Amino acid sequence: MLDVTLPSKDIDEEHGSPMQWDEYETLINGEWADLMKNKKTSVEDVKTFLTRHPCMLPMNPVGAEPGFPALILNPILPTYTGTKPDFLLISINSKTIYANFFMLGNPLVKLNYNNFNIPEVSKTIDYIYKWEAWFRDGNNCMDFLYLYRMSDYKGLSFKQNYFYIFGRRTNVVDGELANLRDSKFNGNKEDMSYDRLSPNRLLDYLCCVKPLNNSFKVKSVPPTLESLCPYDPEHNNKSICSFEEMDIAIEENKYVNEKRKAYLINTCSKQIEDAKKKTASSDNQKLSCVTSKDKYNESIRVINRKAKTSLLSGERKKNTFCKSGESWIIRYEENDGFIINNSDGLNYIHVLLDNTDKDIFVTDLIKQAGTNSNQSDYRGPRQSDIENEDDQDIPNVKGRGFNGIYKDDIYDSKSKEDMKEEISALIRDKENEEKLGNYEKAAEIQNAIEFCAKEIKASKKGAKFASEYKGETVKVKNAINRAYKKIKDQDESLCRHLKNCIKTGVYSSYKPDKRMDWDLNIFQ
Repeated sequence: MLDVTLPSKDIDEEHGSPMQWDEYETLINGEWADLMKNKKTSVEDVKTFLTRHPCMLPMNPVGAEPGFPALILNPILPTYTGTKPDFLLISINSKTIYANFFMLGNPLVKLNYNNFNIPEVSKTIDYIYKWEAWFRDGNNCMDFLYLYRMSDYKGLSFKQNYFYIFGRRTNVVDGELANLRDSKFNGNKEDMSYDRLSPNRLLDYLCCVKPLNNSFKVKSVPPTLESLCPYDPEHNNKSICSFEEMDIAIEENKYVNEKRKAYLINTCSKQIEDAKKKTASSDNQKLSCVTSKDKYNESIRVINRKAKTSLLSGERKKNTFCKSGESWIIRYEENDGFIINNSDGLNYIHVLLDNTDKDIFVTDLIKQAGTNSNQSDYRGPRQSDIENEDDQDIPNVKGRGFNGIYKDDIYDSKSKEDMKEEISALIRDKENEEKLGNYEKAAEIQNAIEFCAKEIKASKKGAKFASEYKGETVKVKNAINRAYKKIKDQDESLCRHLKNCIKTGVYSSYKPDKRMDWDLNIFQ
């Protein structure tokens, strides 16, 4: 597949003019009205019409623009072997890439309760659920974006929408039908009647293509097409001259005049020849103009595919927090997954998830996350940092683990009152050991009692020690808070869960109320 991007040229009268939009819109509306009036119209007839006139399908969301310069007929979902959607239209805005899938239903029936509550509709919903399940795998998302030339858009989230076009509207207000439609199609799933389709001028340059191996075969070209290559210097996904059989599609369009056909076909041939010259030194390279980003994305795709293969041997966990290159693939419980750009905060969260129920000292957290710190070699607080030099080593009696039993601002744990209760318990333990004649054990308990008393006196010193690491603590806290905002834009429930379970300070931790299983290291 040749992939080149050249700037558009001004239209010259000698090359023939493209059809004007007003004329094309009138033509489409006339053909569409005839198609809808014909009582023999089938789903395949509608599919053929939309293949020839891609601008009839709605753009979602409002204000987005096509991310891929063509409507895709029977789109491929890599590794998925089930029923394919009828059409795919990829749109993009400053925050999100949208994959909009369309399924076509019966165009002749009236849209009422009985006609909507049929096996055909239920079967379509089953298909959608299967596609949603496929997209929950982060590897599949990466493969999909790579196939449709969207992987260069770093830092954007990725969402899917599903549209079912079925039947003709009636003028009767039907509350039961409305409730039925709302129960079956909600969230990112929407149904609509064929009456809602109309020409969209913003899509007047949109071709229709069908996936073919590693390329795309052109099925139709609009007569309003002004240029084969809408120019985009940063992203080559908008180049359409590389699509196969472009010349055949141009020749077969009866609405393009002969002079215009000759010009477009000649232009297409020249651009392909130019691309071949540039790639002559790379005999085994299918894509031209390969950048370092392309090679990087290819390596990531291979790594992800190997990781996915290894996962297929066991049951997939629901929750995913995986780093892939400079992006993170994240999914929480049954919600849709998403991809966001890398940040320090996400790396800190990843370390905490990987050390569930553990307290991690701030400089250790920074080091494990791989971010910069002036004290990254520090391995946690030493007892000498909070006690006098002549203090004894911390005792450990009967498995109580008195190391840090009083944590104050440092350890974020027990209070002074808790410590006093521990001292009372130790005194009782000491008395019992003395009654049994275990004087050596009683001496160890006495050491523990003395240590606990010193811990209470050291509370002010502990606060002073915590202040020495205020810079690192604030750095981690602010980075995690920024990560929360990015996550909240995609999944509020996950953001809420992390805020409730993650505590930051000189010691940070992730302590969920219930057991949480996370896929964390898939892409490393």
